[in-house]
Amino acid sequence: MNAIHAECKNCHHSLNEDDKFCSKCGQNTDTHKINLHYVIHELVHGILHLDGGIIHTTKALFTKPGIMVREYLEGKRKNHFSPIIYIILLSTIMVLIFHYVYHDRFIEFSTIEDLQNKTEIQKRILEIFIPIGNWVSKHLTLIYLLQIPLMAIAFYIPFRKMAKYSYFEWLIVISFCMIQIMIITIVFQLLNRILPGINFVANIFVFATFTWTIFQLFSKFNTGKLIINYILSLIILFFLLVLLSTGFVIYYLNSNPDFIR
Repeated sequence: MNAIHAECKNCHHSLNEDDKFCSKCGQNTDTHKINLHYVIHELVHGILHLDGGIIHTTKALFTKPGIMVREYLEGKRKNHFSPIIYIILLSTIMVLIFHYVYHDRFIEFSTIEDLQNKTEIQKRILEIFIPIGNWVSKHLTLIYLLQIPLMAIAFYIPFRKMAKYSYFEWLIVISFCMIQIMIITIVFQLLNRILPGINFVANIFVFATFTWTIFQLFSKFNTGKLIINYILSLIILFFLLVLLSTGFVIYYLNSNPDFIR
């Protein structure tokens, strides 16, 4: 019988000499002092660890997304990076790109034809919607996060009888899809500095990747019903986004009365 020589620093459960993990709470028994070496190790382990880090999860999201999401919902989560933490990380990257690459102005007047060559109505429209476009770009992370519960509702309603996933499970499904969308957006935001105007291609990749994920997730179900439910979900999502966008425009115009005059 192994001699008891210490206790878990997390739950104070007694440990044996050869215990690598606490049998009660699961914490690693070999806890290191928090210093520079510890921080670097945790960063490398958390982000680059091939069996459960960002690289592993990202690869799965772009090679077998639906299968990975299904397995995650079924409980196979040990080897995957937390979708919530991943979204926070990507959100930070997007904010930094917008600030340092686009200098907080994604749309510039100089990217459009000289305003002198436009009619008064065209000038007025540009004066209104360019600031709105810049505001949207600056708060793109917030907009993405707001879309997650909306998209979860839109897909939960038509699919609730097919897969019987709860609304909260749909939040996880959409969170993984949002990670895909954010990664594609980041890549094309950077490419747009080299190839101006290429951003519209990102929409094609986003729609194709999202569709692929949902269809692979429900690949075991009837294809006809899957297509119908998918179309219904997109219709519901469209109306929800229209309501959200309308509310945003009204809020923005009310907050900037000079644009209404």
